[in-house]
Amino acid sequence: MEQLKRTIVILNVLFFLIMLGSCSKTIAVENHLLIIAQQDNLYGIWDIRTNNWLVPNKYQNINYFKEGLAAFEKAGKWGFVDTTGKEVLPAVYDDVYAEGFIGGNVFVNTNGKWGMINKNGKEVLASQFDNVYLYGEGYYEVLRGEDANLVSEDGKIFLPNWYASANHFYEGYASAQTKLSPDDAVDCIIDKKGRVNWSDSLLYNIFPFGGGTSIATLRKDNRKVMIDTTGKILFTAPHHWIKLSKIENYENGYIVVNTTINDGSKFGLLTPSGQLVLDTVYDELGGVNEGVVSFRMNDKWGIADFAGKIIVAPNFDHLGDFHNGLAVAFVKGKCGFIDKKGKWIIPAQFDDAYNFEKGMACVLVGKNAGVIDQTGKWVIACKYERLSPIVNNDCFLFKKNGKYGIVDSKGEELCDAKFDHFSTSVMKIKNGTMSY
Repeated sequence: MEQLKRTIVILNVLFFLIMLGSCSKTIAVENHLLIIAQQDNLYGIWDIRTNNWLVPNKYQNINYFKEGLAAFEKAGKWGFVDTTGKEVLPAVYDDVYAEGFIGGNVFVNTNGKWGMINKNGKEVLASQFDNVYLYGEGYYEVLRGEDANLVSEDGKIFLPNWYASANHFYEGYASAQTKLSPDDAVDCIIDKKGRVNWSDSLLYNIFPFGGGTSIATLRKDNRKVMIDTTGKILFTAPHHWIKLSKIENYENGYIVVNTTINDGSKFGLLTPSGQLVLDTVYDELGGVNEGVVSFRMNDKWGIADFAGKIIVAPNFDHLGDFHNGLAVAFVKGKCGFIDKKGKWIIPAQFDDAYNFEKGMACVLVGKNAGVIDQTGKWVIACKYERLSPIVNNDCFLFKKNGKYGIVDSKGEELCDAKFDHFSTSVMKIKNGTMSY
């Protein structure tokens, strides 16, 4: 599975990676901007700042750096290379965990079993596990047959063989199922030291925590409840609420309610404390951000605030999420940009559009794409078959005559259109700190 995941990622990024290696001009970057690149069917890591290979293209596959080391595949085996291009761990492993090093250690596969090594190649955990899954905040779930364990990033095993499964760690807690017998399990909450914070056979299907709360289900009647990390029930939903979805990227942890009423499924919005701010009368809820929520009712979209007041009546065919005060809005097959009061800032004239970032947005007119500013003025002429923003809109990938290149935010083509594939996946190194 990890090999498949890695292959998909590399195929997706292939073009963008190649073309940056062939750019005649350098994009303005802070320190380093690294790209996995392929030339002559071999992969390496290209440094855009120097317009040169940081790691030469001589590998069948290569991953990005994690804690200073990048996994590479050569002759069907995997090893690790450092930022100077030196192979510090030889290619002797059948596979490596795609997430790379965490806390100085990494899982590697030998003869079909997973174990853990450190940056010197020393064994931390013997190869013994059938599968490995990253469970967040430096923890893994490992499987041996039907037995599951949790492993910390330093290789310590805890909760050995007494629980059936676990969810990801968030904010220091994870939900798990203890194995009371081969046919029964009890849900509980564990902390990072493996301690059971509480166990309650009255609850099941506990979701990951966020903002100190989680969603669970009562065994006795399948009603949805909100709980804290001690297991205390903060809110119990009515019987006809069939689903609560705690969306963490929503502002202030607001919760989407899915209900079953006579005329079908309806949606509403809860505060983290369980207060219903949008009644369960909407056919769909969209983005909840920048103080407003978009909603669909009778096949049209409108805007409401967090107090439940409808700001803009539902009269749009579709609404995107608000970013920097503007949202993409569709009417009669065309789109433009509106503000939170529903006023057209840029009239509906495009066939598709991205959100604004740094005052610019990619738009499509017919089969041609360009970039506009927040007044609707063209920044990059609408002459490309495709445009996609990269590096926070500092530059864009473009497609012309079936091939791809790079254009900067002023419309200057940095790379000719002569490549076949692309992706926006890049790694930044600023003051020695690596990030994506």
